[in-house]
Amino acid sequence: LAMAALAGDAPPDAAPTLRSMSLQGLGARAGQLAAVAAALALAGSRVTSVARGGAHPRPCGTAEALLQAAAWAILLWPVAQGSGALAGAAETLSGAARPALGHATLEALSASGTSDPWWWVTVASAVALAPVAEELVYRGALQRALASSGLGDRAAIGTTSAIFAAMHLPVLPEGARWSGLATLFALSVGWGLLYRRTGRLLAPVLAHAAFNAANLAIASAA
Repeated sequence: LAMAALAGDAPPDAAPTLRSMSLQGLGARAGQLAAVAAALALAGSRVTSVARGGAHPRPCGTAEALLQAAAWAILLWPVAQGSGALAGAAETLSGAARPALGHATLEALSASGTSDPWWWVTVASAVALAPVAEELVYRGALQRALASSGLGDRAAIGTTSAIFAAMHLPVLPEGARWSGLATLFALSVGWGLLYRRTGRLLAPVLAHAAFNAANLAIASAA
């Protein structure tokens, strides 16, 4: 995804946009967590079962989950960026104008700056809350349910990843949609494989958080 430096001062008209986006994001995460909790309650399952991969035959330990999360986060970065670059090149050839930033949240953060308290709320949500909520929904609930339905692990991961990417379409600006969708799909496939490999939701949560944090750090340093 394209990156740009984050401004140090918040223009007067930037704060309402960032505040609105931050509140919407927090509401969405709360809704996701509530939906997963309700679904688990109806199914008679527990969060601990989802976190440990459900019916995974041999879920790994916490230390191994941490190591695999770190390794996969490093390996997925060039894969995701390469996928996005190829899709972005095709998008440019189609005549689309490339935006300075490839995500609405990064655009709002760039327009606001670190002097705005909502900048920090948004960053904390992106790095801490979003990975937990989204991995519970997409890996812990959706991927697990599709795999258990007889669809199979590969099809479940692919279907979940397509939905995951599509759900982010509203925050991808015109001119960066193909690259954004390709990047998100590649990341989701990697996180899905990581969850299947480790049997621990902790691993994709940490890999997801690492990607978000790296994106924000690169944008801040640019």
